[in-house]
Amino acid sequence: MLLETLNANFSTTDDSTQVSPGAWRLRQSYLVATRNLAGAEIAMQSDGMDAHVAARADWKPLVGRVARVLGYTMPEIDRRS
Repeated sequence: MLLETLNANFSTTDDSTQVSPGAWRLRQSYLVATRNLAGAEIAMQSDGMDAHVAARADWKPLVGRVARVLGYTMPEIDRRS
């Protein structure tokens, strides 16, 4: 909601200079994160991979547009990119 509000009220562009990683890379990232959480004995849902990949695909272009307006780059926001 915050990103949508910023996007609606600041002059952002629809073109993205960052190429979003493919679903395979996002799935691998999710698996590594779940292993790390399990190693720390943190409870999590094991069936969230598809939701995670879909959510990142939805928010990443919006984050990229808002980030540039606020003076950030995607590597500063998403270290896995």
